[in-house]
Amino acid sequence: MSDKELPFGIFLLALLQGLQALGLFLVGGLWLLLPILGLFIAIPFGIAGLFGLFIAIGLFTLQEYAWTWSFFLNILGFIMYLFSWNFFGVILSAIIVVYLNLPDIKNKFNLE
Repeated sequence: MSDKELPFGIFLLALLQGLQALGLFLVGGLWLLLPILGLFIAIPFGIAGLFGLFIAIGLFTLQEYAWTWSFFLNILGFIMYLFSWNFFGVILSAIIVVYLNLPDIKNKFNLE
C-alpha cells in the first residue's frame, strides 16, 4: 500500500459522511415545503449539509482538517450520545475515535 493510498476504513467514513450530508440536504429540502418557517429551519440543515460534504471530500483526499473535524465531532457525538443513553452511538463514536488514532491512519493524514 502506498503512503497516500486511501484505507478502506477511511473510505467508509468518507462515504457515510457524504451520505449523511445528502440526508441533511433532503431533510432541509422537505422543510422548504412549509412557507416562511420552513426556510428558517432549512437554512441550518443546508449549512450542516455543506459542512458535511466538505468533511467527506477532505476524508477522501486525506486532508488534515478532515481528520481534525471528524475526531472533534465524534468526541462531541460520544458525549451527546452518552447523555442521551444512546449506547449504539457511544460505541460507534468510540470506535471511530480509536480508528482515527491508529498510527497508520494518522500517518495517512500526515499527523505523525
